[in-house]
Formats: sequence, C-alpha cells, structure tokens
Amino acid sequence: MRETAAIRQFNRFYTRVLGLFQPKLMGSEQTLIEARILYEVWQHPGISSADITRLLDMDRGQLSRVISKLVKQDLIHKEEKHAGRRGIPLTLTAEGERLARKLNAMSEQQMADLIQPLEPAARERLVSAMQDITAALSGNAHPRPEVSVRESRPGDMGWVIQRHCDLYGATHGFDKDFEKYVLLGLAEFVQRDSGRSKLWIAEQDGNRLGCIAVVEQEDNQAQLRWLLVEPQARGLGVGRKLSETLTTFCREQRYASIFLWTIDSLEPARKLYQSIGFELAESIDSTMGGEPCVEQRWELML
Repeated sequence: MRETAAIRQFNRFYTRVLGLFQPKLMGSEQTLIEARILYEVWQHPGISSADITRLLDMDRGQLSRVISKLVKQDLIHKEEKHAGRRGIPLTLTAEGERLARKLNAMSEQQMADLIQPLEPAARERLVSAMQDITAALSGNAHPRPEVSVRESRPGDMGWVIQRHCDLYGATHGFDKDFEKYVLLGLAEFVQRDSGRSKLWIAEQDGNRLGCIAVVEQEDNQAQLRWLLVEPQARGLGVGRKLSETLTTFCREQRYASIFLWTIDSLEPARKLYQSIGFELAESIDSTMGGEPCVEQRWELML
C-alpha cells in the first residue's frame, strides 16, 4: 500500500540520518540500547528492570544482559529491594550519571546541528509534524483546534514585522530595506488610528498563523496590506479566512473598492486574490527589498 511504503521509506531515511546503524552511538563507547537505558535510569532514579522492559517494549533477557554489563562497568548500581515493591531499584553511579549527561548533551547537539540549516518556519513545521506523528501512533490524536481571526492587540505589530522579514528574507532574499518598508508602513498605520483601518491576526490554539490589514485611503478606497500566512498553516484556509474577514469589514464600512499591491512571484497569494474577485489593474517593473521584481496592482469593486 502507498501509506505503508511511505512510512517505511521515512523510517529508512530517519534511521540513516540519526546514524542508528553505527555500532556505537554518536562516536561514544555505548550502543543505542545502552545509552537509552542509562537515560531512563537517569530520568527515573529507582526504576526497575521490569519498568524499563514495559517502557521500551524490550525483550527481558536482552535487557538483563545489558544491565549486567552496565553494572560491571560501574555505570548502574542495583539498590536493595524494598519490601512491597516488585523488582530491584536501579540508580546511576557517579560515573554513570556523568556519562548519561554527556550522551544527552551529544544528542541535543546532534539535533541542533540537524535543524540548524532550516529556516524558523521550516523548523516549526518539522516539530509540528513530529508531534502529529507521536500523537497519532500513540492513540492520542485529537482534532486540531479551529483557526480563529481576531483584531490585533499589543505585541502583534512586532510579530508582523519579524515574520514578514523572516519569511520574505528566506524566500525572496529581501534585505533590510524591506524591513524598513514594513516598519514605516505599520508605524503610519498605528499613528493614523482610523476606525476604518484594522489589522487582524489568525491564530490556532493561541499560536499566530497569519495576518492581514486594511488601510483607509483617499476616494473611499481601502488598501489590503500585510497578508501573511505561516508556511506550516498553508492549506488550512487561513488566507481565505483572513481575506473574507477583511472584505466583510470593507463592505460594512461601505468602501467603494479594495486595492492591493503585490509582486508577480507570489503565486499562491495571487491565486487567492483572483478566487475572491480581485482583478489585475496594473503591472510595473520595480525593486523590492533590494531585488528586482514586477509589482502588480489588483482591485476589487464592492
């Protein structure tokens, strides 16, 4: 089946990425199983071998042999069995704890090196996907909370600036001039404080997923600005929900039309604008964030 083939392919890829087929873990003297047992005893002092067997779903005989080896290496100490408790409590020796901390730091560094080349948004998508996998395979999967749209509040403006710079810097190479462009535009927006101008934030379970704003202009026109959808939220209908919130507000305010400026390379945004009725009105060669581009003006008559 296609699903099982995809899962097996991912398993083969991820085990290779983590180097799990190497005889020793991350260049240490421990195998993966030994390192994992040291970690569990470090995190749960007094845990028994029976507890570890259940926790790791590991063969009891194999676990016994590994623990005996770690005891001989003076890394694990077997405590005296307490009355009324099943199994012999296990703790780390001073050397065992030192090694467990070292292996944990090495693992942390391995993960940091793995995600270091990724942009922040890509890291968020990766972590979210791993959380979904964990929840689904552990039987704890729950429907994602609905995406909601709210008006902006203190702290949102800084986020809008940062995410515009992060995303467009990564995808289009925009430089500090673009940051200045966004910053000055938002500063003017805040100072104007028009009841007919608003900025909305889309969020899910308290996490910001996108934004959009309408700015009052001359001749009873509204300008759509700062539409952004986080990469991990694309496909959830965030852009459409934000756009519909804005167009509904503009109709309530009896604007004659809405216009926006974008660049031709932002194809997903352009398709969204077309789907809600915007039409291309003008195209000009320009420069944005230090990069040449074609700016486009789109309009929607209300």
